Amino acid sequence: MEAPENQQRVLGSDRSLYHLPRNLESWEVHLKYIVSKRIDGICSAHKLEWHPGPCRNLHGHSWSIEIAVSRTMLNENGIVVDFGALKDFLDEIKEALDHKYLNDIGGLENPTAEVLCGWVEKRFTKKCRIWQVNPEYIRVWETPNSEVEMRF
Repeated sequence: MEAPENQQRVLGSDRSLYHLPRNLESWEVHLKYIVSKRIDGICSAHKLEWHPGPCRNLHGHSWSIEIAVSRTMLNENGIVVDFGALKDFLDEIKEALDHKYLNDIGGLENPTAEVLCGWVEKRFTKKCRIWQVNPEYIRVWETPNSEVEMRF
């Protein structure tokens, strides 16, 4: 099938044919597959000693954490990464945090949701190199209505 006069034919990373305007400086198609996994029910206690309100006192949350990775091309098995690898990583995170006092964990002495997100990021980016994928985001929920997102 010929492209219309003002467009060019481009083969995308998924082997699909796309028609793009001829006046683009670069015809690269910026498509990517994004895969995510979430774990809920990480029950931990913490306190924020600097906080002027009730968060200054010892209290707990049931945290949720979601991670996402991407690739522009699927691997030789036709996937971005095995969902099982993402689950195993999140299980490691849960093992480190579940039923723990976060203030006692190295790197979490000031365990805000933002600091926790950064703590996960240090471990997540190492795994992404091993999996040969790009990190997309990390999301941490302190409560169902309070979320921190770190985008890459």
